[in-house]
Amino acid sequence: GRLAGRAAQRPVSDPGVIPERSPSGPERPGAALSRICGACPVISVHSRPGGWLTGRVTSLLAKVLPLAAGAAVSPTVFAAVVLVLSGAVRPLARAGGLAVGAAVPLVVLAAVGLIGFRHAGAGDQLRISPVVDLVFGVLLLLLAVRAWRRPAGGGHPSRLLSAGPAVCVLLGVGLMLTNFSTLALFVPLVKEVAIASSVGLAAQLAVLAASLVIALVAVWLPLLLYALSPERSRALLGTVSAATRRHSRAVSVGICLVFGVYLCVKAVLRL
Repeated sequence: GRLAGRAAQRPVSDPGVIPERSPSGPERPGAALSRICGACPVISVHSRPGGWLTGRVTSLLAKVLPLAAGAAVSPTVFAAVVLVLSGAVRPLARAGGLAVGAAVPLVVLAAVGLIGFRHAGAGDQLRISPVVDLVFGVLLLLLAVRAWRRPAGGGHPSRLLSAGPAVCVLLGVGLMLTNFSTLALFVPLVKEVAIASSVGLAAQLAVLAASLVIALVAVWLPLLLYALSPERSRALLGTVSAATRRHSRAVSVGICLVFGVYLCVKAVLRL
């Protein structure tokens, strides 16, 4: 009878919940970790079933972030920004105009691609997706051959040395429109984001924004370094720009070849 009474007085614990303290010891590590994670607003919000950082979003990021990183490798655009920053007249404002102009084609491409692919039917998306990958994969392979056969070097428009901020915006647009390797990687990236309709529009926009930031790192990173420390950044950026020009052909060939093969194999497996 006494044993039955004591058993009735003991609280019944949920087997799925870790008790905060053991009956005769300190707080268990698992309980402490659970309480810390629950108190963290980032983890508690985004790891909930309704949060946007779900398994589908992380899977989408795994697909598009490598493409964004490849699109960010742009020796020509990087060298142009460094050239403008090395000038004596309003270098930050002029380089900022160049950065804005370089971002415009990618932003327009992201908006048009997202709207176009999202409004296509599910069946059309399944048919179009491998075709897009194959077309741009072949284009990247052709760009690799072109970069290999083209002499190293190459200058920039003479207007860069004396153009004002407004003209630099137009020159930035032109530089990005002729940066075929970045565009050829960004189109399949936008396609992957657009056809992932199950993640929701808000998550798609967030992934696209992150991809744009990464793809434009060759534009905004020199600006950030210059704004923080103009004198030190000039020497650093000049050294990096010289090394980039020396190895621009090898870098371009490598990026185009690797991602061209990747997109072609991916397309063949889906056809």
